[in-house]
Amino acid sequence: KTYLKFLLEDIGYTGFRYDMVKGFYAYFIANYNTYAQPAFSVGEYWDSSSKIKEWVNNSKGYVSDKPTSAAFDFQFRYRMRDAINNRDWRWLGYDEKPLVADSYYKQYAVTFVENHDTEKRSNGDEQDPIRTDTLAANAYLLAMPGTPCIFYTHWRDCKYILKQMILARRLAGITNTSTNRQIYSAQNYYATATKGKDATLLCVVGNTPQSYSVSNTQYTEILAGKGYRYCVDRSANTVWMDVPDGTYEAPLNVKLTAISNLSDASIVYTLDGSEPTAESQQIESGKMLNIEATCTLTAGILSDGKVYGIQQREYHIFEPHDITLYVRSDISWTGMTFYAWDNQDKQLSGNWPGKRINTSKTINGKRWFYQTYRLTSPSQYINLVVSNTSGKQTVDITGLRSDSYLCITGNQDNGKYLVEDYTAETETDVEANHNSQFTIHNNIIYDLCGRKIDSSLFTLYSSFK
Repeated sequence: KTYLKFLLEDIGYTGFRYDMVKGFYAYFIANYNTYAQPAFSVGEYWDSSSKIKEWVNNSKGYVSDKPTSAAFDFQFRYRMRDAINNRDWRWLGYDEKPLVADSYYKQYAVTFVENHDTEKRSNGDEQDPIRTDTLAANAYLLAMPGTPCIFYTHWRDCKYILKQMILARRLAGITNTSTNRQIYSAQNYYATATKGKDATLLCVVGNTPQSYSVSNTQYTEILAGKGYRYCVDRSANTVWMDVPDGTYEAPLNVKLTAISNLSDASIVYTLDGSEPTAESQQIESGKMLNIEATCTLTAGILSDGKVYGIQQREYHIFEPHDITLYVRSDISWTGMTFYAWDNQDKQLSGNWPGKRINTSKTINGKRWFYQTYRLTSPSQYINLVVSNTSGKQTVDITGLRSDSYLCITGNQDNGKYLVEDYTAETETDVEANHNSQFTIHNNIIYDLCGRKIDSSLFTLYSSFK
């Protein structure tokens, strides 16, 4: 229990995923969570819905009058797997009902469609994956009650669209206790409506989701793709922007769509983050707005002099810029040679071992050798290896996107020297003594195990030295 407190309070964890909770009694979870007070926890109890409900109930232990942990909703995942792999979307309503279909247990349901135990890892390690329609699976996941958990591989490969689905969920105000009802079930498509705090989101998934007839007087379609459609009921009286927040390489066009049943509705917007008023600029629903520079787009529905349903997006238009990498050494290091390459394997310092660095500056009495590199796209980052004339070299230093201050230490990993990042201390002019009993960073004191120490204890320790 003390270790869990340490993870939350000192390391910065928010909550926990408890693995294979079949292996120990659920009342331990109750003891752990009641003591540590995580914001959220989920247990992996791989079994039927009835067994998972029993485990959730048992997470009350003897210390709580309500469950202290959520659980992964395995039947939700299996219904989606069967619907996709059998090409029959009626499976979403077949067989044992998932936790999310239960009016009480849906608040404890962590829904998912794929994970590390089910994905296809390789041709020789198939496991039990969904074989197609990744976007349809996630569209259904994000339109349903429960607490959705997106598989990282899906997020990595489909981030742009998944961000839009998340924004649609937020627009409707869907939570883990929202109400949901099946609208239509057929072999080729399945329609479901979830009522959030702010709107109802209609989700149609399947082989031919466009075959389902949606009432244009009741709903406005905001998102569609292979195997899925999202429509929002027009009583929402808000605005949909078809480009998610993010950083973009060039100016972009954003289509603004009014979701409204008000006869005189129009869209008003600002680009500086301020709330639009009746006097703000207007744009016709369905028209494109050109975003040429970094801005905060805020838009709402104007009707009878009032603005409703304000939505906001932050767009960063990337501008190529330089970053500078500074390196020094705490050990004897004759000559500094930088070998740099980016995430597209483009060499930035010539062939190995790279470029000998002679430029340096002194900061806080320390000599730093440095080289400047140009970032030309928002996804680009720099990797670096530093070597010397004696053939010594550091480990690969990867993922550098901004000015960095790196110190070569005497510690090694397979014969390559480890590096410590001094960027925070150097840029804020706080000199940290990494070899002392305590490390001071931004006026917070840590011991060498990473535990926070009361500053008064540091004063006491210093007086006894």
